[in-house]
Parts: sequence; C-alpha cells; structure tokens
Amino acid sequence: MLRSLGVLAAAAGDRLTAGVMPASPLQRERELEEARRLGRWETEEDRRLVREHEARLVLGKAGRTGAVGLVVVAWCVPLLWPVALVGSLRLFPRTTRRVLLSVVATGALGVVGLALLVSQVSRLALPPSAPQAPAALESARPALPPAVRPRG
Repeated sequence: MLRSLGVLAAAAGDRLTAGVMPASPLQRERELEEARRLGRWETEEDRRLVREHEARLVLGKAGRTGAVGLVVVAWCVPLLWPVALVGSLRLFPRTTRRVLLSVVATGALGVVGLALLVSQVSRLALPPSAPQAPAALESARPALPPAVRPRG
C-alpha cells in the first residue's frame, strides 16, 4: 500500500511522500499496473470520458433551460396546450402525472357532485303532482261534445 502511495505521490509531484520508499523503474511500472487494475489510476481515456460527460451535462442543462422556457410559453397559448402537456411530461414526469391525477380526480368528484345537486334541485322545483281520479269516476260522467255547452 505504501509503495503504491509512493508511486501515486511521485506521479502527482508530491515531494514529501515521494521519497518514502525509493523504487526501481520496473517496480514502479508493476505498481502502476496494479493501481490501474485496481482502479486507483486515472488514464487518458478516463479523463476524456469525464470531459465528455461534463460537456453533456452543460449542454443538457442549457437545453433543459430552453425546453422549460418553451413549455412555459406553450402553457400560455391555448393552441399549444398539447405541446405543453407533452413537454411537461418529458421534463417533469412524476410531477405532471401527479397533477394530472389530481385534476382527473377533482373533475370526477365535480361531475358526481353536480349530478347530485341537479337531482336534488329538480326534486324541489317540481310541484307535487295532483292525485289522479280513479278511472271508474271518469267513465261514469257522460262525455259532452265540445260544441255543446250547458248554459248556466
């Protein structure tokens, strides 16, 4: 462990710990290979991958900022609401699903409440129906033609 620290320190330019254990070039090469094998040594490919990843993060952040601005503008224009909805789902999937679920639940509750309200109001607004005369009473009275009216 001290040997690999010595090689790493020497490679990093640390003069205080570099002289702890003098090593031959062959021994340093073995320690370097061991450090690479164990993942303690950064290669040029690793540095390149880190730079690419950082560049993607910067570009992604800039692209995300522009996309958020586009979604905000799309929500302000009613014709672009489908675009805003899809953009919101892509940028904020969990939040958009929660908001849509709450809107659907609120709408369903509103429809049920409105149906109950309409049924209650329609019951109160209708006058009570007059009791119907039995059919036997109606048939006992003689029918008069509409032109003949009794004088009173």
